[in-house]
Order: sequence, then C-alpha cells, then structure tokens
Amino acid sequence: MRRTYAIFLYVKCKKIKNKKNVILLGNTIEDLRMTQGFPYKNLLTIGFMDTKDLEQYKKSFDIVLPEDSNFSHINKLIENILSP
Repeated sequence: MRRTYAIFLYVKCKKIKNKKNVILLGNTIEDLRMTQGFPYKNLLTIGFMDTKDLEQYKKSFDIVLPEDSNFSHINKLIENILSP
C-alpha cells in the first residue's frame, strides 16, 4: 500500500469512526467488509452487480443495481431518507 493512500485511509477512518448510520456502496461482495471494525447502528448496503450472480448479490446487499447504473436511484433514496 502506498504511504499517501494509507494516510488518506487513516484520516478518513478517523473522521467517520463515530458515525452510526452508514450507506455502503460496492461493486463486489468483498466490499461489504468495509464496515468491519466500525460500530455502526444502521447499515444500508447498495451493490452494483459486476457479475451474473444476481442471487448472491440479492442475498448480500440490501439493494442491487446494474453495474452501469447512475446515481439517480441513490440520490432519490437519500432524498427520501432525509425528507421530513
């Protein structure tokens, strides 16, 4: 791992380690490990499917989108979450 990237990760992790609500975006099943070690209270996982294994993605992620999706669905979801 490059030193600059390691410093970036340290700073980012320090800033988010006390956040309790997490939206995780990933394009592989392994990306779900990004929340390991964080004491979150609520987790929403969104997967951009990069393989043909739809069933595995549906089992692993809360929401599954095609890999070439834009962020319009995610933006609407966040707007709905934040609206009173």
